[in-house]
Amino acid sequence: MKTAKRKLTIRNKGIAFCVIALAFPVAHFLFMFFLQNGGTFILSFQEFSVDSGKFEFIGWKNFTTIFRILGNEYSEFPLALRNSLIFFLLNNFFILPISICCAIICYKRIPFSNVFRVILFLPTVISPVVLAMVYRFAWDSTVGFIPQILEQLNLQELIPVLGFLADKKTAMPLLLFYCVWIGLGGSIILLTGAISKIPDHLLELDRLYGLSFFKEVWYVILPLIGPTVSILFLQGLGVILGFYMPVLLITGGAADTTTYAFFTIQLTNGGQSNYGFAAALSLVSTLIMSPVILVCRYFIDKFFPAYEY
Repeated sequence: MKTAKRKLTIRNKGIAFCVIALAFPVAHFLFMFFLQNGGTFILSFQEFSVDSGKFEFIGWKNFTTIFRILGNEYSEFPLALRNSLIFFLLNNFFILPISICCAIICYKRIPFSNVFRVILFLPTVISPVVLAMVYRFAWDSTVGFIPQILEQLNLQELIPVLGFLADKKTAMPLLLFYCVWIGLGGSIILLTGAISKIPDHLLELDRLYGLSFFKEVWYVILPLIGPTVSILFLQGLGVILGFYMPVLLITGGAADTTTYAFFTIQLTNGGQSNYGFAAALSLVSTLIMSPVILVCRYFIDKFFPAYEY
């Protein structure tokens, strides 16, 4: 009898422990998914009325507005989508391959590879806000040292009338260069760590079989660091909907540098009248990007399967 009671007590304590341990994550999920997203869903069918001072139901108007402004040449939304795709392509098809090459160079102990790695990693140590402001002031026509150097070299004609960060010809290239500069360091550290985990005996076998450097990279290193590469690629997909900080701090969206996320932030900064449209835009974007991410994940897993070693 005592044994049965003891087992029941232990079981009850186990259930109580599980309930307490799961209470916070379950509450967090319910709040973030149902309450927050549910509120966004309801808000997408509403519009703020200045006359009544509250939100009113307007049906599908916010959703139809999205597709209407897509074809409007005077709207900033198509430009924001184009720029977001440009930053996505830059991140996944330029910065990521360069990061892989740099990580392999650092791992192969090429002369000065450690110095090279430190130089690339330094921007990620500094606060991104501070780094963006320093970069912005460096190109400022009034206090920036780069325009001053050009003036000392009698190259004033190279300085745009509105400034480097307000001219359409120079603002976007400078922003892309900044993204490359700060985007390499973190990826290189992760990829170098993934390469360092490859067992030494596998690389020794490569030397015994006489594989060249490029064959070793293609047939051994890349497949074994595939999971890390796939994670970095999937993170890059988030750039399409979430890239805004450098735009906000460096150009402020001027000179045709706005992105999707910055466009959405500007909507919400414009007052309550745009909340419904911003909510509808977020829902449509989520419905489009969710299957895209799942499909990309499926094909990436096929191309970079996880190996146990």
